[in-house]
Amino acid sequence: MDGVGENTLLLLVERFISTLLSFQLRLETLLSFLLRLETLLSFLLRLETLLSFLLRLETLLSFLLRLERLLSFLLRLETLLSFLLRLETLLSFLLRLETLLSFLLRLERLKLKLLRSCRPSFIQFAQ
Repeated sequence: MDGVGENTLLLLVERFISTLLSFQLRLETLLSFLLRLETLLSFLLRLETLLSFLLRLETLLSFLLRLERLLSFLLRLETLLSFLLRLETLLSFLLRLETLLSFLLRLERLKLKLLRSCRPSFIQFAQ
């Protein structure tokens, strides 16, 4: 080959190698970008998992809050029922007391009747 053809060939080889190196650099840049994108997608997936967990936790907390309100209501209801039971006991006691007082009143009336019926004979006995 002559000097001009050789230079042209060397120039073509240099351009080809330069193009290959430029392509390699672009390919490495693309691979680096894809790697960062994969890292970002992995992070977003973990974030989505965390958000899903937090949503479930929020649902659980909401349920527990409702349960706490229900338990508070049941506690108040139990307090009310306890009060009503004591009131029923008191009313039962008062009813028994009323029965006893009624019985004592009847006894008192009977005693007065007996005293009235016995007076004339006491008067006669005394004379």
